[in-house]
Amino acid sequence: MPEQSTPKVLSMPTLSGASQDDTAPLPNPETPNATAPGAAPLAALEIMQLKAQHAQELTALREERDRALTEKAALQKECAGHLEQLAMERRVSAEFSKRLSLSQKECRELQATLAQAKETPPPAAGSAPPEQAAWEARAADRFEEDIATYRRRIQALLQECETLRQEQTRLTARIAELSGP
Repeated sequence: MPEQSTPKVLSMPTLSGASQDDTAPLPNPETPNATAPGAAPLAALEIMQLKAQHAQELTALREERDRALTEKAALQKECAGHLEQLAMERRVSAEFSKRLSLSQKECRELQATLAQAKETPPPAAGSAPPEQAAWEARAADRFEEDIATYRRRIQALLQECETLRQEQTRLTARIAELSGP
């Protein structure tokens, strides 16, 4: 197994300018006088500025995160609404498909009935279906019976009328006889 080397950790210079492991710090090209006598307050100022900058960056990142979370929640709510609408549209579509299939089935049945009716010749002008013919025969018999009954009643009434006339004539003659000369 190859031997792993551990990196040497250099310690940061202290405010006094001396390092903890007594190695001399490397000069910073941006701050050429970092080892100069007023370097400690400058370093502290730079640290404070860096902390303020990092705090601003952290605040900006937090605000961006909050905006992203708010946007995520709004998108989730919008997606939920779309999913609900999609589910409703699927239910409506299923109901429509069901009704369409029933309508198509009914249409096929009506087309079959129509085709059968076209193939069957119409009944002759004088003939009727057996059920209707039987009904018509019963109605005609009933009508003829009614006519015969009415004729008998009329004859009976005419005979009664004739009998009453004869009775009237006889009574008139009798009244004339009794009222006399």
